[in-house]
Amino acid sequence: MAEKVDKVNNILRENHLLKSELERLIELIKENETKQKGFRLIEDAFLLAESVEDMDSKALRYIEEIFSLDKAVLFVDAELFNTELIMGEKYDRIIPADEKTLRYAYVEKRPYFGTYIDGLISEFHVYDNIGSYLIAPVMEDGRIIASLNMYSSDPEKLSGDAHSDFVQQLSLRIAIALRRLHSTEVIKYQAQRDFLTGVYNKGMMYTLLNRYIQRYKREALGFSFIITDMDNFKALNNKHGHIVGDNIMKELTDGISGVLDANESLGRFGGDEFYIISNRTNDIDVQTMFAKITDVVAGVASNYDMEEKLGISGGYIIVPRNLDMEKSDALDIVKSADAGLYYSKMTGKGICSGAVPPPEHHFPEKGE
Repeated sequence: MAEKVDKVNNILRENHLLKSELERLIELIKENETKQKGFRLIEDAFLLAESVEDMDSKALRYIEEIFSLDKAVLFVDAELFNTELIMGEKYDRIIPADEKTLRYAYVEKRPYFGTYIDGLISEFHVYDNIGSYLIAPVMEDGRIIASLNMYSSDPEKLSGDAHSDFVQQLSLRIAIALRRLHSTEVIKYQAQRDFLTGVYNKGMMYTLLNRYIQRYKREALGFSFIITDMDNFKALNNKHGHIVGDNIMKELTDGISGVLDANESLGRFGGDEFYIISNRTNDIDVQTMFAKITDVVAGVASNYDMEEKLGISGGYIIVPRNLDMEKSDALDIVKSADAGLYYSKMTGKGICSGAVPPPEHHFPEKGE
């Protein structure tokens, strides 16, 4: 009888151990499935990104959330991906880097992980409380085009190679995503730029103005819009020819860009007319900027032997001081600044006039 009882107990014990083992295996399978779904989500987020913003706010953020990390950053070769649409904006998780930095970071072209913080180059210290890290090169045709950097305040989190296989596979997806996205961004960049000077074109003017208008409505931040016209440029073109005129236009654009603040946007309205969108919200600041532009024009004019004195006139409007933005839009801003330009042209040229009542003459319409 006792022997039968022992057999029953052994069977129950074995079944209990088997049940526990099966439950553990099921949990591992579920955990692995969840992890694989997370990995696929990250890969898809990179491959399906339609903009740099998508890559920054979705794909890299998913890495942080799924791996429970403090920071995930993509350092991108600034020379290779040098369009302003990619590098002109500041993102939380995408940072420009030069090729030398990327090459120096990887003695061997493989992922690095650990807790030895001093082993990281200073350019990669973008998180203050690093306990452990995992960095991996993103390669294209044997060249390092980016670096995927993952940081955690937990020293144990990234100290091993548990995620290195996935990160290597992910790096391949990122390379494909970066190249595809760059091609898309280049097309957008070219569509928004003036073919001769490289500054924004007229079509982009309304896009930029609407961004500033929306920012004003959200944050009550004012701005100014300035439109300029070169004095005597047509006579210069007739005398020296359009090739020289184009060269002068490029020199003017480069010079004007050089005296503007980093957050000011310069565009070509058409012909010899330019526009500027600025955060300046008082007359003195706008006039100070225009004085610098006038000096640029004078400097370019002095480089050419021409009887006509090349000059510049302008008109500007300050938002919201000169317009009720509850009733006005981007076109109204352009019309008001153009009225100031017209006034400057009619009263002696060489000046930049603030908003005045619009005269009855041609105003630019959207899409012209």
